[in-house]
This record gives sequence, structure tokens and C-alpha cells, in this order.
Amino acid sequence: DATDFQEVCDQARRREYSKLMSYDQLKHVMIKDKGGAFYNFQEGDIDFAPTFKTIKGQYEAWDSHRLPAYTDRILWHSLRALNMIKLEHYFS
Repeated sequence: DATDFQEVCDQARRREYSKLMSYDQLKHVMIKDKGGAFYNFQEGDIDFAPTFKTIKGQYEAWDSHRLPAYTDRILWHSLRALNMIKLEHYFS
């Protein structure tokens, strides 16, 4: 279960990003919330680790009170007939 902090850390270390994305709230809204603000928006495949909140002054000491998350994401929407937007790169 990726809602457990240690499991999220382990999945990130194992580079199981697609498994982590299966729990992603924004992805679920983009797909399932018809009429919602982000419905039918697109995003490139995420193939990098989520952002971890660190403890100030401690290198690689993660704050276990906050689950890692994908932040500062790039979404786009285009009319299907035009489909003029093409993703070239999406990395962290």
C-alpha cells in the first residue's frame, strides 16, 4: 500500500514510478472526473521519483509526516481535431 511512507520510499528507490502513479490523485481526476477542471487534460509519462519533503539541515533525511508527491507538473489540453501539442521531454 503506497499510502505508507516507508513503502513509498521503497517504491521510489526501486524506480516503480508507474506503481506510485496508480495512487496519484491528479491522475484520477484527469481521467474520471467528467466536467472537472482537469478532465481530458494530458500529461507525459512520469519516469522519475516524486518530491520528498526534507528535514531542514539534514541531507537525505525525509519528513515522514508528508508523503512524497509529484509537484510542478505540466498538463495540456487541445481540441482533438487539432492535436497540435507534442511532448518532447518530461523529466526531473
